[in-house]
Amino acid sequence: MPSSESTNRIDAWRRVRQALRYARGGKDRPRPADPEVVERFLRRVSRHLAGRYPVNAERLLKILRATVEPGLESYYAAARIGSIEDNLWLCFFPSLVEVLYHLPTEEAVGIFESSEVGRLAEYEALVIYLRTSDAPLYGLPELADLLRSFAEYLLLQREHLVTTGYPVYYFPRSAWLASRLDTLYFTKQPIRCGRVRDGNGRPGRAFTWSKVAESEGQSAEQACSYEEADYLPELTAGDGERLEQIRPKLFDLKLDIVEELASSVSRRGPARLWEKCLSLLTECLLNDEPEFLLRIDHLYTGFDIRRPDTSEQGLGYDPGGLSNLLELIGHCEEELTIGAFAKTRRALGNDLVSRLRSSEGPGLDYFRACSVLPREQLDSLLDGFLALESQAQEFWKGYITRVNEALGNEFYEEVEIREKVKRHLAHKFEPHLRRFSDVSKAYLESYGEPPEVRLTHTVLGSQEGRNMFRREGQTWSVVYDSKHITLDYSDGATYIAYLLEHPDTHLRVDDLYAIAHPNRPASGVKPYTDVSSEELADIGLSPDNQRSPTDRQDDAELFSTYRKAQTDLQKELDEAHGKGDSRKVDELQTQLENVNRLISARFRPDGRPRLPGDRNKRAYDRVSKAIEPVKRFIKQHHSSLARHLDNSLHYDTYVYHYSPEPPITWET
Repeated sequence: MPSSESTNRIDAWRRVRQALRYARGGKDRPRPADPEVVERFLRRVSRHLAGRYPVNAERLLKILRATVEPGLESYYAAARIGSIEDNLWLCFFPSLVEVLYHLPTEEAVGIFESSEVGRLAEYEALVIYLRTSDAPLYGLPELADLLRSFAEYLLLQREHLVTTGYPVYYFPRSAWLASRLDTLYFTKQPIRCGRVRDGNGRPGRAFTWSKVAESEGQSAEQACSYEEADYLPELTAGDGERLEQIRPKLFDLKLDIVEELASSVSRRGPARLWEKCLSLLTECLLNDEPEFLLRIDHLYTGFDIRRPDTSEQGLGYDPGGLSNLLELIGHCEEELTIGAFAKTRRALGNDLVSRLRSSEGPGLDYFRACSVLPREQLDSLLDGFLALESQAQEFWKGYITRVNEALGNEFYEEVEIREKVKRHLAHKFEPHLRRFSDVSKAYLESYGEPPEVRLTHTVLGSQEGRNMFRREGQTWSVVYDSKHITLDYSDGATYIAYLLEHPDTHLRVDDLYAIAHPNRPASGVKPYTDVSSEELADIGLSPDNQRSPTDRQDDAELFSTYRKAQTDLQKELDEAHGKGDSRKVDELQTQLENVNRLISARFRPDGRPRLPGDRNKRAYDRVSKAIEPVKRFIKQHHSSLARHLDNSLHYDTYVYHYSPEPPITWET
């Protein structure tokens, strides 16, 4: 990520260590360096360690001088070795005390004497960073599966995210992803957040909201409903109301982008990734909305993705908004083109990664990692990551340039022109002007200049007796019962137009969704039947494994079979990468993608089987939520058409059909 922390991981880790020292020792801010105090302290430590380990004190003293942390002279002067022995590791970086504890004495001292201390510090800081939950240490198949699961997680709690900006449920699979994107521009802060379980036993959160009430001239905080709760003190009421108004479309934008990224990572396709995501962004955000959201991001975090080298003190919140989405897009593109984390994950292997991520026992640092991998191999691996990270920094510079160019040129601004027209001509004037506007806009965007205007006289046909639902540029021109209205372009109008064009045809919701989104399945994942019997055989599964589970035991066995195949293929893939067998790598990656598709299509992230209606339910949610606003608009502006649609447009279990009585013909 293009943040200040990623540009200097050693400095970041030094700040963490310093914070730990102050927290444990309760000391004031460090005073200027006093070399004599430091030297006396180092000699005492070297004698102390020489008394415990069979090594000369002078050898130890040279290492301690090179690794001592500056700025704690008052602590060093007052400390007695016996009282601070448990915290000696905090005084040095890298810590000889820690290495002596975990490695044979001569090997530990030899590492420091034969290596550049600055390089050891870099390795130590890097391994510690890679083991944190903030490091996206994922292979590409794992990242794609993670993004698919996160999309389902978002969809699970759409209502609460849109209403409050907070998630109800947890996303335990990735703290890196959840910490950045599981919220959605929350504007109010709960006074309590309790842990509860829903009806399915799933752990979640229960929020308690508050407002400041005046009583007898004094202010007091009292519990209230979400609607009554106060906005964050730093947020104006106008900004808070605006965020809450646009949250629904921001949720859909986030979901669409996460699904697009999951699809691109799964296909290993960086080509047009930015263009596709930018298209989703520009379709959703209008006028000054991008600038507004980036301003809110800066208020919350102090970080501005347009200027990553500058950082200010923010509120300490991650809003899960536009900046976070842009960072995620950049991360996925960087992994597909450079692959700093994906290649390092593959080189580390499953065993070392498992130990890095393990929460049991002491954390695995560089020197403990040397006991798992030969030191030369580990150093080579870390040098490889640092080289890839250097390439990644150049990528981020180019990416930020693209983001700034898009923010300046690609987003749309609404242009409003008000004109008086005689009432009886208004219904003809508006659609004509819209058509001319669409042509002018397309010409202007293509050539940078407006088109030449030439006026001709045409005789307009009568609207009487016509029924029309026709798209004209970015609008729909609708005529019914001799009355004309204009609808803005939307997916909902597209669905209605298709139904009118195909009367008495029963259309499934997923088929309808494909009309407006031909390249994107409504469910977000390809159906498992896309995996052929031959592809199943290649990965050691028989076609019988695709049968619908009939009971919980079958579900568990089937899930276990898929997971075992996934694990085995990942191990083979790691081995093939280690041998440099590119042909085998391509073959195994394809097989692993097939397994991932099977798991995503047949099972939810927690291992429970998907019900037969899950896919249709998701398509229905999207189609119905697109159609309803259009019907409401029609009801407000064309009552007779609204009554006609209420009587003729029907919905039965995941199927829409238009069956007018008597039959009528529409121009579409």
